[in-house]
Amino acid sequence: MVNQNIRFIGQSKQLEPIFARTITAQGHHRFCEAIKAQEATIVGSCIIDDVVQMKKLKSGGHLTINRAKLEELIVTGTLSAKHIQTKDIFVRGKIRVDHLEAEHGEIIMKCTCHIGKMNVEKLLIKKGFSFSSRLVSESITGKYIQLTHTQANTVRGEHVVLGENCEINTLYYTEQYTIAKSSSAIRIVKEVL
Repeated sequence: MVNQNIRFIGQSKQLEPIFARTITAQGHHRFCEAIKAQEATIVGSCIIDDVVQMKKLKSGGHLTINRAKLEELIVTGTLSAKHIQTKDIFVRGKIRVDHLEAEHGEIIMKCTCHIGKMNVEKLLIKKGFSFSSRLVSESITGKYIQLTHTQANTVRGEHVVLGENCEINTLYYTEQYTIAKSSSAIRIVKEVL
């Protein structure tokens, strides 16, 4: 790991891999190659075409990532990615991810969000102040799952709470589940370990 701090201000397109201790990007930036750093803070819009590896990534604005392996991801704004693997994720805004793996996640939706497959240990999904906030997902798997305003094909967990306005095709649980009156699960299956 290179022991330096890199700062990008304005607009840039980086064609080389970036290795740094910290990265600060303000404005509009595109990184065409891999990024490896301890920490990055992004304000504005950022597109990362390759792999991101770092401990902490904070973004305020629009963030587009191909693949990321992180310890902590904090996004206020828009997040779009193919695959994210992180210990902790906190999103307040819009998220569109094909595959998300996390130990702990909290997503506060500001509009319709899409996550293809989600594997989490503990997850909280809730609606922000927008009337149209909704999470659409193919599958959500975890230990402790608490959802609101979610439409999913499959939800699988030990403890599952379907809060208001959830539409689930199949709910698998091993310990317990709760469904609000305004929510539904077409099939409910108790799995035995």
